[in-house]
Amino acid sequence: MIAAEATDSDFELGQVELSDWAEGTEAYHQLSIPDMARIFALPTERMPFFNDKIDMIGNDEPWSEAGRQALKSRHADPLEPFWHQWVTMVKISDNLMVARNLFIWDGVGVGKTMQAIAGICSYEWLKMRQGTPEGLPLRFSKPPFSSPDGADQRPTEKTPMGGMNTLFSGDHKYGMLIFDEVHNARKVGPVQVASAELVRHARMSIGMTATP
Repeated sequence: MIAAEATDSDFELGQVELSDWAEGTEAYHQLSIPDMARIFALPTERMPFFNDKIDMIGNDEPWSEAGRQALKSRHADPLEPFWHQWVTMVKISDNLMVARNLFIWDGVGVGKTMQAIAGICSYEWLKMRQGTPEGLPLRFSKPPFSSPDGADQRPTEKTPMGGMNTLFSGDHKYGMLIFDEVHNARKVGPVQVASAELVRHARMSIGMTATP
């Protein structure tokens, strides 16, 4: 809880030594894109629910008729997420299973928005797989699972919460909370207080910024 009389100085960390910081994805360096597609039991080497093509010159919504036609035209380019974007999708899902939050601190223009969307799509893909005879992909169907209080918690198919279903049981309205430009919540104020409250309702939280 944030005290009403708290000031910015109460949250100053001083100089933070970064020389010993790691990327956070060292365990994934040996994985190829085909490997990561297999981790999610995807039918193709394409991120779940992503289009095959992207129209770089048009302004039509891709779900409109004009947009669909544009994606079929010769001007459309292949939509091919980079290796680091695939890795982030796997990392998000791994952290989701153990209720561990995540920062994405890639620089401007590296593709943080696509990484966040990939995380959302992978979450929905896992929910869909959970309701099939095949069930969750092997990587996500075995322990360890945990909840924020440390208790073992397996994914469950039915978690009614305000008319929504999350992948896990418990008092979570949201599977994941994604906060773009999360540095805006550093200072004491309404944004920080609202963010802290939202975090309590999500199994995991993802903060994105190029300005840590």
